Amino acid sequence: VRGDLKGERLTEVGGAVTPTFGRWKAKFPGGLVLSKDTGHARAYGTWPYGDYDTASGIIFGVRFRDERFHQKKVVVGVRVNGDAIAIPKEEFAQRREAKIEVGGRELVAQYDTDLAAVRVVDRKTLEPVSAYDVMWFAWYAFNPRTAVLT
Repeated sequence: VRGDLKGERLTEVGGAVTPTFGRWKAKFPGGLVLSKDTGHARAYGTWPYGDYDTASGIIFGVRFRDERFHQKKVVVGVRVNGDAIAIPKEEFAQRREAKIEVGGRELVAQYDTDLAAVRVVDRKTLEPVSAYDVMWFAWYAFNPRTAVLT
């Protein structure tokens, strides 16, 4: 990174989810795609990672590993005030809601069946909290002291 803001941290924006385009379009039929003309040569609309999601190996070396889950299991990661929790996404779809505490903050996680996504909000203010769909190996590599919602 170069420039005047080198070394600065970005402010996280809560509430973002990563559904498929089909799920998003079904829930928000009047939604607009701003542009596919990004200046990059990319085939938008196709998955650029081949079979990476289903292949057994990972292409990144990681310092910390944990065998509680398959390394490519999708979890929803939440970090607050230096503490972290992983929510196993597939299992949470059945549970649908949980009150959790992370970093001293009281939160509620809710499963949105339309988007197949987990949203996390502050229990008191209902303010969205950053939550990321991420493969277990990657979440654990950056958050080796993570708790896991059971």
